[in-house]
Amino acid sequence: MSLKDVRIERRTIMVGDTDFAVRGLSMDILLGLINSEPEDVKEATRQFYQEAMGSDGEIKGDGISRFISILQRTLPKLTAKAIAEAADEPEMWETVKQLPAPKQIEALLAVAQLTFEEPEALKNFLANLSDLLGLLAAPTQTSERKIPSSGRKTSGRR
Repeated sequence: MSLKDVRIERRTIMVGDTDFAVRGLSMDILLGLINSEPEDVKEATRQFYQEAMGSDGEIKGDGISRFISILQRTLPKLTAKAIAEAADEPEMWETVKQLPAPKQIEALLAVAQLTFEEPEALKNFLANLSDLLGLLAAPTQTSERKIPSSGRKTSGRR
């Protein structure tokens, strides 16, 4: 077996008499989406922990459904972009925004299930998200930083 033998699973979403297929999101797409709205993603993650995590650190009930609900409420533009990316048509995100809400939720749920296939995958991803967001945001939050190789100070802006 090799990568050329890998078949990416897709799910079909029916919209009227047409359809489109979605797949799970890769790391580069997830990071791009997160980095496009890091503060809003932090807020959605905070809400998820408040609403869906038990005191034992385990996700209560269906974690993916709760996560979808929070994302739809707090990040509708980002969720539309995620669905369009998962359909391999990123430029069509505004069309996704116009889909009926139940179809958006169906598509987002399919994308989430295909992205976070393992039961612990969503929990582990969210557990690491704060650190990830901190790393992605760090260069823009620092007004001065040292370059280790030369010891020179440089502005954080370019």
